[in-house]
Amino acid sequence: MSSFRFVVCAVLISFLGLMPQAVAAQTSPPEVAQVSSAKPEWRRNDPASKDESEDLLGADRAFAATLAVQGPLAAYQEVISPQGILHDASGASPEGSAGVKARFASFPADVSFEREPEGVLASNGTGSTWGRYVIKKGDKSLSVGRYISVWRREEGIWRLLTELAAGRPSQQAATAVGPLPRRPPTAGQSPDQSATPASTKP
Repeated sequence: MSSFRFVVCAVLISFLGLMPQAVAAQTSPPEVAQVSSAKPEWRRNDPASKDESEDLLGADRAFAATLAVQGPLAAYQEVISPQGILHDASGASPEGSAGVKARFASFPADVSFEREPEGVLASNGTGSTWGRYVIKKGDKSLSVGRYISVWRREEGIWRLLTELAAGRPSQQAATAVGPLPRRPPTAGQSPDQSATPASTKP
């Protein structure tokens, strides 16, 4: 098994094992978190391993800043790999920019998407970051959740290869907005209403 597959499998197993408890514990927007980027024990004595965790952490933090300011459509299009795929409970997106548009083209302009990296593991041009996010409308939290992202360095730039997000409605929210919505509901709509055309009856 290649080092890349080992890293991805190890991180996914850990994430999926902890995700239900972590999501259930979310009751408030992200706060400043201690980010772990220590080189794992199984890598410390490997002379062929180039630890790039701090570099990838910087890339994910820059992505989070762009996400908060410009919104998910512009932010994800900036970092997605041509082979990049986004995953959530509704399934997988198409690859690359087309997948970003499928998920975020209709994301409400008055809704913000905040991301807080909590951990990172990277070496030799591949790596993973993970953390939590919150979707807000003004001061009101709509949805909170967890994410795990797999990155690959392409032509010297970290690109998002795949991402899995899982969330739930915030206790502050009257209606839910999913973590990676295909057709996000507008204010006052439920997720089921957003998935079907609006009624034309007066």
